[in-house]
Amino acid sequence: MAAEHRLLPFLVAANSVNYGRLSKLTCAEALVLFVHIVKMVKPKREKAATGRDVVKLKKQKEKKQEMLDSLNAQKRFFQKEFDKKFGELQAAIKELQTAIQKLQEDFNQKIQGVQMEIDRVTAIPDKQILLDAEEEKHDNSSDSHYSDEDDTAKIVPPLIDRDNVELNPRLPVGRTLTLFCDANGEPVPVLKWFVNGTLVEDSVSNNYQFNVVFGDGAKFIQVPNVTLEDKGVYKCVATNTAGADELIYKVDIFR
Repeated sequence: MAAEHRLLPFLVAANSVNYGRLSKLTCAEALVLFVHIVKMVKPKREKAATGRDVVKLKKQKEKKQEMLDSLNAQKRFFQKEFDKKFGELQAAIKELQTAIQKLQEDFNQKIQGVQMEIDRVTAIPDKQILLDAEEEKHDNSSDSHYSDEDDTAKIVPPLIDRDNVELNPRLPVGRTLTLFCDANGEPVPVLKWFVNGTLVEDSVSNNYQFNVVFGDGAKFIQVPNVTLEDKGVYKCVATNTAGADELIYKVDIFR
């Protein structure tokens, strides 16, 4: 009877139970009824995975892994190609920048050369440069023409030779500095030298403040046993009646 009372809560939960028969149930019948009720209220267990299901899941996993590996391989390939193209682009940009810089430097040098020629050539009033032709003279009373070689004149402005000239010499203390200034022109140009803006003369003849020795009519100068005080700007100026030309050296002295 005690067992029947313990089963009573489960028996009440079932709608199909006849409460009038509870007192007549045996222990075996009560147990069967209890199992029946438990099956009614207990959720069904998921069906255990079979070997075929495991194989299927494994294949799906392997397929997903293959797709992932393929995507990673494509990513690495495209990244490698991108790095290669990007490197080539950077190299091309660098070469272009170098070429532009060189063109700019060449252009600036040409501009400086043109400016120097403009500064060198001066206007000569009432004269003709390189006049070497027969001059026609007209008489008021006739149309006679004659030529006179004595009237032919050559006037050539100075031009300093710049071939193989080092404009930025650099030498140590104690050496001898030699600077050249070979100028041509008609009439023969007069040469003058300036050191840092000051006109210098041959120190041998007049003991000038600069230790400068002139040679071959000032076509070159020498500064023996140079010191740090001898560095600076050395300028040669060639002049005649047709114009002027100048050559500038920037001298550096070091210990």
